[in-house]
Amino acid sequence: MLSIQRNGNNTTDVYKGLTIVARFIRQDNGQVAIKVLTDGHDEMTDNEQKALLIVKERI
Repeated sequence: MLSIQRNGNNTTDVYKGLTIVARFIRQDNGQVAIKVLTDGHDEMTDNEQKALLIVKERI
């Protein structure tokens, strides 16, 4: 199960258990940059819901 923790600096951490598996960074233009820490995958998407789907597929 994935859990989400929003940080105050436009970042969101995604956890699986106690381990951070991904980080989202909201850009000024509204897009979300995704960094999947488990495999190094980087991607841009339109919103956090799409970002979560991408992370879910890769973990």
